[in-house]
Amino acid sequence: MPAHSFRPRADASRRAVDLFLGYLMELPLVAWIEAARGRRHVPGMIDAEAALRAVERLDRGAQIFAVKEAVLLALQRFETGDGPRLTRTRFATEHLRPATEHAALAVLVRQSLTREQFATLYAPFEPVIPVALLFGIEA
Repeated sequence: MPAHSFRPRADASRRAVDLFLGYLMELPLVAWIEAARGRRHVPGMIDAEAALRAVERLDRGAQIFAVKEAVLLALQRFETGDGPRLTRTRFATEHLRPATEHAALAVLVRQSLTREQFATLYAPFEPVIPVALLFGIEA
């Protein structure tokens, strides 16, 4: 099968990531921090993160890197305005990057994860950015 036959799915996944990051940019910083903090309360997170790392090693190297870079750029929002005040403590930030990155990567590789793994990785952000906004009703 020609390599280009996979492009529409990859493009759709990247569009969903771009939507996720766009919604993050509109989210109040406090809500973003609270969502990321919720990561530690999600059952099965360790197993889901292991599955995500396995997919990262096998799939979409350049896209994975691009999503990680985009997350870092989005996190720069915390360097301006109220961001420095809100992220003064380690407790406020220790989950911010990993939760955001894992959710964005889960969106990118959703087709390679089980439904449960995806739901677990995305769970911290579901209350503030419902997955249906990214993938439509079929989500």
